[in-house]
Amino acid sequence: MIFGGFSYSNSRYQLYGTDIRKRGEMDIQSLRILKAVAETGSFSAAAKKMNFAQSHISTQIQYLEEEIGAPLFTRHNRGVSICPAGELFLQYANEMTRIMEEASLAISKSNVPSGKVRLAVMQTLAHTLLPDVLSRYHKKYPMVELEIPTGTCDQNIWAVLNHEADLSIAANTGERKDIHSTPLMQEHLVLLSSDPGLKIPTVEEMQDRTVLVFSEGCAYRKRLHLWLQSENILPKAQIVFESLSGILASACAGLGVTLLPKNVAERYIRDHLLYACEIPEQFRMLPLFLIHRNDQYLSPAMKAMSKMILQSLSSGMQAR
Repeated sequence: MIFGGFSYSNSRYQLYGTDIRKRGEMDIQSLRILKAVAETGSFSAAAKKMNFAQSHISTQIQYLEEEIGAPLFTRHNRGVSICPAGELFLQYANEMTRIMEEASLAISKSNVPSGKVRLAVMQTLAHTLLPDVLSRYHKKYPMVELEIPTGTCDQNIWAVLNHEADLSIAANTGERKDIHSTPLMQEHLVLLSSDPGLKIPTVEEMQDRTVLVFSEGCAYRKRLHLWLQSENILPKAQIVFESLSGILASACAGLGVTLLPKNVAERYIRDHLLYACEIPEQFRMLPLFLIHRNDQYLSPAMKAMSKMILQSLSSGMQAR
């Protein structure tokens, strides 16, 4: 059976009819070795990462280079650097290993959640609603390895589309045909300020303010800009942060104002460190969705995570 350039017959791997099992054994393990070398930049580091002898790593790479007919890495005193041919082959290697892993999961007879789940979320959710969900999930399914990368909404959507995340909670998915979106909840956005006198932000007041935002691609930043543009407001300055804690601490210090979900700042509001100001109703509520690729195979572990998120956070799209 030919699969992605490989053919399988009687426990031997062949590349377009040539038996390579005797030589480089271009199997999934060889492709993983290629990926490890590319990621670590050296044969010794890749050997340590994969618990192999360094000689095995270098031999497998050499066999791959012979089979492909081009150098994959440039050797130098500091280790190795991937060549153009290696970068191209690595793209196919990543895709082949991903497909093989998905196939292995798909044909598994076990319905017990196991393996890995990668859930990409915004920092705000990682700090508020998600910890309780993850705690209960981990207790119920201890065999599942969890990865929770955080990023902007656009970064998380990109991660799902590029197979770097299995699931995500995101906004602004649009009408993409390659993404399956399930309505989850709505976040109540408020303008946060250390100024107790800023009750209803007027045009005059906002033009004198510095706004604190996440990097490009953040759903809250987009919503803030839409509101300001609708009022023809040009803030005094804009400061970009990479962390939620940095934005909140800076807002408390009076550096500027920020637009975030109200539940993110509940403690700060309770302690009178920040004050929440309502913004116009048409910009106030931000819908969130649970998303995955349309062609993504959902393992039992992924299905269990999706179910728990929906049961825990979905409230008929009511505000949180």
